[in-house]
Amino acid sequence: MTELTHEALLGTTVTSVLSVTSVSRRRWLRGTFGLAGGVSVASAVASGCGFGAAREEPGLQRAARGARVSWMATGGASRVAVHEQQIARFTELTGHTVEFIHHNTGSYEEKLFSLYAAGSAPDIFRLEGTFIPVMVTQNQLMELDAFIKRDKLDTADFFEKGLAMYRWQSKQYALPWLAFRVLFYNVDLLERHGVARPPMDWGDRRWNQQAFVAALKRFVPAGTPPQPGGVWAFGTPLSAQDAWVWSLGNGANVLTDDDRTFVLDQPAAVEGLQYFADLINVHKAHPTPTQAREDATQGAFLAGRSAFYYGAVATAGRLKDVPFRSDTAPVPWGAKATATTGGGHAWPLNKGSKEQEAAWQLQRFLASKENDLIQVESGEAPPFRKSTATLREWKERRPPEHPEVMAQGATYLARRPMAPTWNRVEAALNQALQPVWEGRRAAREALQSVKPEIESLLAEGWRQVPRS
Repeated sequence: MTELTHEALLGTTVTSVLSVTSVSRRRWLRGTFGLAGGVSVASAVASGCGFGAAREEPGLQRAARGARVSWMATGGASRVAVHEQQIARFTELTGHTVEFIHHNTGSYEEKLFSLYAAGSAPDIFRLEGTFIPVMVTQNQLMELDAFIKRDKLDTADFFEKGLAMYRWQSKQYALPWLAFRVLFYNVDLLERHGVARPPMDWGDRRWNQQAFVAALKRFVPAGTPPQPGGVWAFGTPLSAQDAWVWSLGNGANVLTDDDRTFVLDQPAAVEGLQYFADLINVHKAHPTPTQAREDATQGAFLAGRSAFYYGAVATAGRLKDVPFRSDTAPVPWGAKATATTGGGHAWPLNKGSKEQEAAWQLQRFLASKENDLIQVESGEAPPFRKSTATLREWKERRPPEHPEVMAQGATYLARRPMAPTWNRVEAALNQALQPVWEGRRAAREALQSVKPEIESLLAEGWRQVPRS
């Protein structure tokens, strides 16, 4: 698979083969652990910075024959910088080189599937769990269980919710990169308005949806609702995924556990979605969709103009540049539970790869304790390993002030559905709920209206996948 082939098919602006040089080593050492150029890997290990973690895990070693592995990913400049660090360290450990294919135009999944259709799919690639059932059915993904057993990979050290997102019919097809949603808050704004800081314990039921509304109301001036450019009580990306977290708190779900039946129209689920709609239209605590288009919710939070923000954990990587103290809190409890949404993505292997062993080694490194530290240091992701969440390097990472609260979210993660047509289902949900967020329709009515379409989409998807 040549660079010309990838550029022609992908139209990317970045396609490169990265190998380890003395410059890249020094940059990686400086960027990841603040070490000066010329500091050796051995001295970094001795200093307790976590470099030794990968060496302690069986299965990662220098190969007798160096191979060239293609790795396809997407993301902004900060994510690409992390991948460059990972590639440099992986090559240093194993002797393999990596052709990094950065896709940043159009639909990532459509490009990936077009590569499969052309017989030019990369050896390892970014993927969300929802696509696994169909790709397994089409014999496109490699099972990892034999590799995991051979290399004695300690899967008990991974957060179980993360592993489950990439398990299908009792077989593991990828190891997780966690990137779930987090509730951030502006410490200075809370203090200025006399609002007590939320508890750090996810099990504290006093921090519930009613308490959250009470806190938000302190930021909404009577008679003068906020406007773009002003101070908001709360912000979130306004997608269905970010709204149904309030349904999860009521013990509800979007689909049944087997991902075949739509249940977001049930009373407890509807109540959660209506709760979120009321934050916008009754309590005036969140921008309307029109206002959010003028004043992006994440941007308002990073500018110091929003008290709370529920969004991607990667937001933590941008907090070092904000003009206020920041922290994170558990998602407020509903009637029965607390939960968070999202999940992240993973790096499954192409079953047709000619470099299966080298591709597994890259997957193996991306799942290592050492790489977990690289990611959490970057702010792009929380720990995917339980042991990393206990380390000083993670607990003392600032900001936010208490990163351990973010890590606890992995225990409360509600995975994204794995229905084969999930992306189309989610698009239908987003369209149906838009008038609810605009205050023009009740949540119950919107869900009852879209249910037949969603049931049809689910049935269409599952016809492609045989039952186990």
